[in-house]
Amino acid sequence: YIRLQWDDTSFNVWKEHYVVVDVGGLVDFDPVSDLEQSEDQLFVMFKDTVGMCWDTWNWRALTTGAGGFAEGFNFVDSPLVPDDTGSKRVEIALENQSVSGDPTYVHLDTSEFNGFALYMSEKLHRLNDSWFDTTDIIDTIDTQYVGEDTIYDTIWVLDERTWPITSGWTVGQRVPGWLIEDGAQFFTEDELGSRWDTRAVMDFDSTDGVYTVVLKRKLATGYDDDLDMATLDSVMTRVVILNNSSELYRADTWRGVSKDIWLVF
Repeated sequence: YIRLQWDDTSFNVWKEHYVVVDVGGLVDFDPVSDLEQSEDQLFVMFKDTVGMCWDTWNWRALTTGAGGFAEGFNFVDSPLVPDDTGSKRVEIALENQSVSGDPTYVHLDTSEFNGFALYMSEKLHRLNDSWFDTTDIIDTIDTQYVGEDTIYDTIWVLDERTWPITSGWTVGQRVPGWLIEDGAQFFTEDELGSRWDTRAVMDFDSTDGVYTVVLKRKLATGYDDDLDMATLDSVMTRVVILNNSSELYRADTWRGVSKDIWLVF
């Protein structure tokens, strides 16, 4: 286990999202992909003197942390190389893709949901499968959602399937731009593989502006692309904390990276 705590006055988790811009008829959204908006994240890097690389755990507030994981990488120079051992291809975060500017999914609670993490188990598809052919749609929506003042409008607009018009949407309200795979918590170690063998829990104290993150991984995972720490009595470690940024190796320097820290087992 490693517990890290640091000061941060902002909780940056809106890495690409959608904003309500009109509620006069059908709810209208605009996608937001601000280059200045990323997410808070950290890297914990362990020196592998045999493999001549850094065994790296990358925790990101939204796209790994909301799912309860940190992502495994190896770092030699640039870029990072994802760990790839495992029997199942697992993605903790999937893009909530745009359809004519609208998000493909909203939360089951539609306008009443104000969270930043849209979990796969709680998503609602924009299409009304009881009125239109949805053979190309992965999800199916039960006919109970059709009808006046419920989830869906039943009007054909410009040959496009319509968007939910439940009351309560407000201009400026945000919908997450990423879907988080909450089911990954129940995958086996073999399915998760080396890329997702680091578990994580987080807390952000908005009053004091403090992050607390706890990371957990076996000392010896059995994977070739993980450093076997069970054979070591100490390991050189570096920590990187990025505030709303995604660039680890900035300007070809170690700027923003801690000095060497020796962890003693």
